[in-house]
Order: sequence, then structure tokens, then C-alpha cells
Amino acid sequence: MMHSKPLFLLKSVFYNGWKSAAMALFVLTTGTSSYGQEPDSIQLTQIVIAAKKAYKIPALQSKQLTPEILITSSTQSIGEVLKNHSTVFIKDYGPSNIQTPTFRGMSSSHTKIYVNGLDISPGSLGQSDLNILPVFLFDGVGLKFGNTSFTEGPGAIGGGVMLQTNSQRKKQGHTGNLGISYGSFNSLTAQGEYAFSKEKWQSVTRYIFQSAANNFEYRNIAQKEYPTQTQNHGEKKMQGIMQSFRITPNWKNTIDLMILGTHTDRNLPALMYATNPSKETQEDRLFSSQLGWKHYVKKGMSKLVVGYTWNKLHYEDPDSDINSTTVNQRVQVREDYVKKLNERWSVKLMGLFEYSVANNPNYGDKSDQVQGSFLVGVNGKPYKKWDFGVYIQPTWNNENFEFLPMGSIAFKPFENEKLVFGVNASKNVHFPTLNDLYWVPGGNPNLQPEKSVNGELNARNEGRLFRFMTYELEVAGFYGQVENWVLWQPSDKSYWEAQNIKTVEHSGIDASLTLLKKTQNWRFRFQSGYQYVKAINKDVSDESLDKQLIYTPSHMANWLFRSDYKNYWLQANYSFTGIRYITTSNSAYLPTYDLVNLSGGAKFSTKNNKWFHVQLDVNNVLGKEYMSVAYRAMPGINMNVSIKYMLD
Repeated sequence: MMHSKPLFLLKSVFYNGWKSAAMALFVLTTGTSSYGQEPDSIQLTQIVIAAKKAYKIPALQSKQLTPEILITSSTQSIGEVLKNHSTVFIKDYGPSNIQTPTFRGMSSSHTKIYVNGLDISPGSLGQSDLNILPVFLFDGVGLKFGNTSFTEGPGAIGGGVMLQTNSQRKKQGHTGNLGISYGSFNSLTAQGEYAFSKEKWQSVTRYIFQSAANNFEYRNIAQKEYPTQTQNHGEKKMQGIMQSFRITPNWKNTIDLMILGTHTDRNLPALMYATNPSKETQEDRLFSSQLGWKHYVKKGMSKLVVGYTWNKLHYEDPDSDINSTTVNQRVQVREDYVKKLNERWSVKLMGLFEYSVANNPNYGDKSDQVQGSFLVGVNGKPYKKWDFGVYIQPTWNNENFEFLPMGSIAFKPFENEKLVFGVNASKNVHFPTLNDLYWVPGGNPNLQPEKSVNGELNARNEGRLFRFMTYELEVAGFYGQVENWVLWQPSDKSYWEAQNIKTVEHSGIDASLTLLKKTQNWRFRFQSGYQYVKAINKDVSDESLDKQLIYTPSHMANWLFRSDYKNYWLQANYSFTGIRYITTSNSAYLPTYDLVNLSGGAKFSTKNNKWFHVQLDVNNVLGKEYMSVAYRAMPGINMNVSIKYMLD
């Protein structure tokens, strides 16, 4: 339930030294127990689990979710898998409802959702609903925090979710699988994949269908005596398809074609305090197509991608006489060029052009936007223990031009050790969305871009622990400030209006620890993450001054235990989310919650050497009562059984 005043607040801690961070990480992750306009904050083969961070640019860190996490989460949405296996806060309105991500205390519009390097977020809102993107349609899911997303183009002040398709298939011939799962609240998932690969080309086709009644019981804290009720009007149906082709005529050239489509119909349940049943419905359609050409040259590579994305959102509420349809279209062209100049230095160029347009009766005479950027950078190793990177990125849209710089330094003190210290800093910009500029009433075409300055210190080390186990430890401290923050608020014109109203300052620490032990038949992995974020309002004259942004938890943690023995595996996942304030004065908040999910599975062979995979998931094992968003009910303990048949 919500409280008017906190009984206690966790103390804000900034750790001195990465050993202290490691101790704090261990304690916090093993011992903690309890659309329209979005508001301001607001074949199981022997695959080694690895959430390595890529160092394509010195001192910049990114994460990739492991193949095993994606396999065991194939019936979930991208939002659900990030909620369980990362420190990204997912603002979850319920099983059939919207899921939006928040990186490092920034808002959802400061997060980009990329598919093969192109942003698929609708230009009207500038944010994506992760509930309409199933994990099964993608080959990889990665995360870029803060300045790491700088080379993807401007705007991702908080970070970016990197979704990948078109992965190279090593096995030639026909492969595929069919899967079906059934679980609590009449949830059903059917999915299938067919792939064919030859020496110079490959094709991958994936299809998924999901439906759920979402008729779970919950205790209604907004009603007298907290009665137990059954959620109604929460049904959801979703289907999605992904088709990719890859042609490799020779070692120098690769051509990729990708088509992605999803269609989601859902009923939106009423808030807990509503006295009448909800009649709200929402339909989401997504179509995205890309054509890419990768060309290898001497000591370098060029990659050109042309993409078209179409989004449609239809929302209807008969009780409020609302019947609204918004159609977004975006054309993007991106060129990346990387060349190694010599043994120590390399250069990177990136050009990006975007044209976005939205159609809705509530737009005025103008509802489109042109945006472009051009990145030039060099990175290298002038000294044996040092790496440097310097980048500049001029960027522009219809009315504005900004010159964005970034620099990074990495230091490796010991030649034979994998200890690395890094520092990076950048300036970034986020242009107002089409809704912010042109929505009638309330849009403000005179809005200024949101400008940010971000810095980060980080450290990473890996090695052997007690000679029988490997470890990987990473710590990052960050600080940033965003000026001209766009906020919709009441005006003297009898309606809400978009304004550049304040400055937001955010700082904190990220830490992760991974332990891995492998033998011939057995493998054990412990994976843990912790994040502390302080995101506060500055330059305001009201009660929100120096207060935490709403729906921005200061503390988040998660861990994963996984054990594999031959063809059997067992996994336990724990996640902790701290308090989220729901008023700008921080006078009311949602309490902390923690969830435990268990999964187990096995792989069985048949007489004709075919394979069956069986998996059981039990979510919210402890039956915790919680809310991610105020007065939006969430389910208690629930389970899901999956069977997958391998066709190859």
C-alpha cells in the first residue's frame, strides 16, 4: 500500500573504492527482503552464460544478456526480461499494459530502442512500449548506459536497449523448433522458428502468438477493508513475426534484409479506486523493415542501413468519449565506417539521417521533424598502458543545431592483469517529441532542446578466485545534469502545456559481480547487479526542489543463480526495487518490493535423435503483494509450463 510519510529512508551511499562497492553489492543483492503523454520520471547446447561488457571504445561499457537468459525467457516481453535481469527500472502498468524503461534516473523518452542500430521509437511520444516486443523475435538483447550510447546518435541521454537480428548461423541446412506454453490466468504462447542456411545465404523466420486473460486475484487497497477481487477487462492478444535474409556473395560483402511486425490488442483494466468497470482498449501495430550492406575494406569496414518504421496506436474509452488513432512513420539512413590506421590508432565515422511524421487530428499544421548527425572520432593507444578516445558529433533538427563532444580515457596499470580504470564525459541533446511541439492543445513549438552533460568513472577486473572459479567485477560512478527539461503542466490557458521548466541532476553508482565455475558435466553461475540513483529537481521554486523524481527508485538490485548438469538446469532469480515517490514533493510513495522467480528444465532425446525441451517457470514464488505503478494491480504467484520440439 502507499504511505503518506516514509517510516525510514535508506541512506544514500557513495562508495570509496571498488572493493567497498563489491561488498555493498554482495550485501544488497543477497540480503535484501521486501500513453498519451508520460509524466515526468516518469537446442539448449553448451552455451556459456556471459554478460560481458564490450569495449569497442576505451572506457565505455555495455552489457549483453546471455543466450541462456534469452532462451529461458523466450515467452516473455523485452520489458519483463529487463525487469528480472538488469538494473533498468521498468515502469510496469500491469501484465496486459504498458512497460517503459528508465535508465539512470532519466525519463522513458530519454531511452532509445534500437533494432540493428536504428531507433524504432514512435516520433510522437519518443518512447516505446516494451510489452509489445517479445524476446523470441530477437537474436540478442543488449544495454548501453549513459555515454556508451553516444555513438548511436543523439538523444539517448539515459541509455539504449539494443535489439539484434540477423545473427550468423554456423550450422548449414534446415533447422527449427516449435514450442507451446500454458500458464496461470489462461496464458497461452505458441511459437515457431524455421531457418535454412547455405554457404552464401541464410533465411530465418520466427512467429509467435500469445493470449492471456490476466484474471488474477489481488487485494484492493483502494477500497474499504481491502477486499480480495479478481481483475477483469485485462485480456491481451499479441502476434509477431520476424523474417531475415542474409546474403554473403564473397568475404568482402554481406547484405541483410529484415522485416519485423507485431500486432497487439488489449483491454486496459481499471485503476483500483475506480467504481465502474473499465471499457478502455488499445491496439498497437508495429512494422519495421531494414536493408543493410556491410562491406569490408583493407583494415576497415563500412556498414550502410536504410530503414522504415511504421507505428499505429489506437486508444478508445467510450466512457470519456475518446477514440484516438496516431500513426507514426520514420525513415532512417545510417552509415558507419571504421578503419584501423595503424597498430595503435583507428578512426570511426557515423552519419545518421531521420525523417519522422505523425498523423492525428490533434496535430496542427505541422507534424513532422528532420534530424541528422555526423560523428567523427579517433581512438588509440599512444602509451602502453593508456587508451584515448575523442569524438565530435554535430547534430541538428528543423530548428536547432548542436555541437556534441565526447572523450574517454582507459588505464591498465598491470600488463598481465585485466584490471582497467576508465573515465568518460560527453555532452548530449534530446530534441522535443512531436507531441511536445505540435499537439493541440498544449504543444509548444518554441520548446528548446534538452541539453545534458554526463561524466562517468569506472573500473573492471576479472580473474580466478581460489583457483577454481572465475570472477568478473565492474563498478561505475556517474554524474549528469539535464537543462531545459520538458514537462507538461497546468497553464493559465485552462489546459496542460509543454514547457522547458527545470534542470534535473542525476548521480549514482552501478556495480555487477559474476562468478563462474565449470567442469566437464556441471556448470554453476552467480550473476548480480546493483544500482543507486539520485535524480533530483533543480532550478525550481516549488516543493519539488531537491526532491527525487517520481517513479525513480534510488535502489535496485538483482541476482541470478544457475546450475546446469548435463541436460538439466535449475535457475533462481531475485530482484529488488526500492521506494518510488508518486508526488513531486516526495510526500507519498510506493514501498519497496522484492520478487523471487524459479525456473527449471530438461532436454530429452527421442529414438530418431530429435530433442524435446521441457521448462517450468514459477514467478513471484513468495506471493508478494506489490505495485510498480500506483493503483495498478500485479499478480501473485503464477506459473508457466513450456514444451519445445527441435526440428533439426
